Amino acid sequence: MSFLQIDEQHRPAIVFTLVGEPTDEQFQGYLDAVCAFLYEPTPLAFVNDLGDGATLLPPHRKMLATFLDEHRGRFESHCLGSYLVIRRGWQRFLVSSVMLLTMLPGRFSTVPSVADALDQIGVARAGAPGPGRP
Repeated sequence: MSFLQIDEQHRPAIVFTLVGEPTDEQFQGYLDAVCAFLYEPTPLAFVNDLGDGATLLPPHRKMLATFLDEHRGRFESHCLGSYLVIRRGWQRFLVSSVMLLTMLPGRFSTVPSVADALDQIGVARAGAPGPGRP
């Protein structure tokens, strides 16, 4: 199984499944894929499923932070939301706590499953307020 699988069947949600520990090139490929979708004319939501085994090493976290900063305006103006699937409650709590202190671009939420993310995206598409920043 490769590090990255992309599922477009739930548009406007794009589901990225990340498995294992990526090489720098694989992680850059993930960022390139997100960027390509981010600049499509139709707003999309991004669901990042880390499963139980994806690992982001410090250099990849730095690459991600730089990427988010570089594309902040597009995330804020054109993204329906970014959802991070973390199955373990205590890990979700820790990540959510850190995210509250981090000024991420746009709407961001941690969820226990892809299905929960898709439900929240449905609420967001209907115009109702959802979790994360307005």
